[in-house]
Amino acid sequence: ARAQAVATEGHDIASFEEMIEAHLKWKLRLKEYLAGGGQPIDADEACQDHLCQMGKWIHGKGRNLAGMPEYENLKQHHAAFHQCAGQIIRHSDDGQREQAARLLDGTFSDCTQKTVGAIRVLRTSLQRRPA
Repeated sequence: ARAQAVATEGHDIASFEEMIEAHLKWKLRLKEYLAGGGQPIDADEACQDHLCQMGKWIHGKGRNLAGMPEYENLKQHHAAFHQCAGQIIRHSDDGQREQAARLLDGTFSDCTQKTVGAIRVLRTSLQRRPA
């Protein structure tokens, strides 16, 4: 934990683990939404990658890591993650629940794993950088 705190000092990011958890919880939120329950989710907001904590960091303080392959990879996967979430909500809202469910279990699961993996890779890379 100390290494993580030191590595992220100056990057002003919330805990990487919190960001991982927040993105893993999206699948449950979307499943509940598709089932007709849970909290309302706006597709236009869900598809924007700069509104969540991770996105605010990526498009804010994290930009000082631009050019770093691990940062660019995270930025790309995080954007795809939110685009896919928005598509799922739009399909559901348009009555295409089967298509939304297939997207959730297929592409969205893949996007989630890539995003979470990219967060972990960036975290590891920052921990290895000289202070």
